[in-house]
Amino acid sequence: MAKLRNAILACKQIRIKYQSKTSEGWRTVYPYGFLYGNKHYLIAWHTKRFKMCHFDLNNISEIEILDKYFIRDEKFSLQKFSENSFGIYQEPPFDVEWLFDSVVANDASKYVFHPNQQMTFNEDGSLTVKFHAGGAREMDWHLYTWGEHVKVIKPTDWRR
Repeated sequence: MAKLRNAILACKQIRIKYQSKTSEGWRTVYPYGFLYGNKHYLIAWHTKRFKMCHFDLNNISEIEILDKYFIRDEKFSLQKFSENSFGIYQEPPFDVEWLFDSVVANDASKYVFHPNQQMTFNEDGSLTVKFHAGGAREMDWHLYTWGEHVKVIKPTDWRR
């Protein structure tokens, strides 16, 4: 972690030996920061894919700091990047509205589902949570844990 932090602060290019689901190998990246959650990720510009990517820190087995610098994209915001998604999945964001019944409303109100969420307790004791993000697959996984106590209001075509 110290190597990665130093490379981020110094804008130094790095090579990481990374095991993805389909392959293992070295990748040259420009490290920008970390996202912490259920899993922890390095967010970095991938020099072959020409885009920001998530790298699960548990899947990085070796780190080599290169003697090359990169120029940080001043327009890139790690916060905005993370706000486009629920968890790590980057896809076009959409309006989300969930209704938690009164049985779990208090528990649900303690969660930060998304940095820009809006929560409203309803007269019947239920809780409405609204936000704008992509990441439908990870939302599915999360919603599953609430079972019959949550209803998806938006998007209206959620089952599809």
